[in-house]
Amino acid sequence: MTFDQAVLIWCVCIPAVVTAGIFVALRWIGPSSSRSEANRVQVLLLAVGWWLAITVSISARNAWQLWPSDYWQHAVWPLLGWCIYAAVCFGADRRSCRWILAAILSAIMAYICLPRGEAWEDTYRLHGLIGISLTTCLLINVWALHEMAMRRAERWVMLVALASLGGPIALAASTYASLAEWGIAMASATAAIAVVGLASPTGLAAAVTPPVLAGGTAVIAAGRFQTYEDHPIWLYATMLLLPTIISAVDSIVSSRPTWLRVGVSAFLATIAIAVSVWFLLIRETESW
Repeated sequence: MTFDQAVLIWCVCIPAVVTAGIFVALRWIGPSSSRSEANRVQVLLLAVGWWLAITVSISARNAWQLWPSDYWQHAVWPLLGWCIYAAVCFGADRRSCRWILAAILSAIMAYICLPRGEAWEDTYRLHGLIGISLTTCLLINVWALHEMAMRRAERWVMLVALASLGGPIALAASTYASLAEWGIAMASATAAIAVVGLASPTGLAAAVTPPVLAGGTAVIAAGRFQTYEDHPIWLYATMLLLPTIISAVDSIVSSRPTWLRVGVSAFLATIAIAVSVWFLLIRETESW
């Protein structure tokens, strides 16, 4: 099997197939006395299915290691916590403790994504600022897409989460192939949920946005420490806060027709991704 074939199978096809298979499993869930309870089980299955898809991908591309060797690969474990969070908080009131849990998980994710050990001692001075930035941006993004979903965007808000992976994948592709493959696996699994979510009136797809946002944050964090380039702050800010930017603009046009809201969001996402790809990949190639 060639390298390209392996990437296609394990980073594109398998994540999409595994995630899509979860939707088949959801059809076998029996009725429950509590509709919210049944919905939470469905969200848990869908979120954990997404997690399994990207975990199988990264494991297969690393000789089926049971415990990942690179520090950034350990992010799979707090991502599982985000999947449980998505299920527990599905349908919960916005005034509940969901945001306290989100803040804790955001801080844990940021901590896991910071490299440690003698080889990284020269980066320790950056850990405080980057850790706070990762925690804050992830928490704001989760809140922003939750609010966006509440504005009658449940069916397509996952597309925004999918778009937020574009910049991180470009950053990963400019630094570390294995990290880029993991980002592609996330995009493939997320795309499967997003496509089905367009036809689903239940809002289950929208509930899985937190793990996707956390995954994108992990890729950005790892890409930041894997590169030797000093990329501008505005570029990292754009990648980290794209969901919030899109949600903020959507709040202005929320009373407009859905096609216009989707178009505006798609336009913003396209511009942000295009800038990231140009700056990180095309521009860097031209400079050589």
